[in-house]
Amino acid sequence: MIGLFKFIGKPDLQFGYGRPNKLVLTLDSTSTTACKQIIDELSEGKTYKCEVKNNAKKRTLDQNAYFWVLCDRIADRLHESKEAVYRGYIKDYGESTTLCMLTKAVDRYIEIWSKKGLGWFCETMSSKIPNCTNVVAYYGSSVYDTEQMSRLIDAVVENCKELNINYDVDGYELTERGNFHE
Repeated sequence: MIGLFKFIGKPDLQFGYGRPNKLVLTLDSTSTTACKQIIDELSEGKTYKCEVKNNAKKRTLDQNAYFWVLCDRIADRLHESKEAVYRGYIKDYGESTTLCMLTKAVDRYIEIWSKKGLGWFCETMSSKIPNCTNVVAYYGSSVYDTEQMSRLIDAVVENCKELNINYDVDGYELTERGNFHE
């Protein structure tokens, strides 16, 4: 990878009509220098690949640690494993995708998907398409951004309140939407 820079808003595609098309981006004010350095490293005549990603912040380790402490407290109260509690929150409040696939491919897909981690699991449902099965694939919280992780934390805090479990954790001061400050 040569480098990263941020842009704002929707890019403009300019058609060259016989010449190459151009993609015009509006740079974030903090990215001008980074973009210039990247351009300086590029060579005329070479082909490059560009990947565009949402600039959402990845969930913090503080959020993750706080979430797991509360899952452990709920598990203790309910006499369940913290892993089962965690998976319940992933299923009820987390991220998933539904896929329709050939039934003969389902077991292998689930085996591969589940190797990514504890929160990466699947559920199956029948499909109206012959020889196919619908698979709901849940994403583990390791790939959540701060907003997605905040949704999990909001749910676990609400459950702590309902179960009369202390959700204060030393070293963490919860602010709105599952974010922290020291």
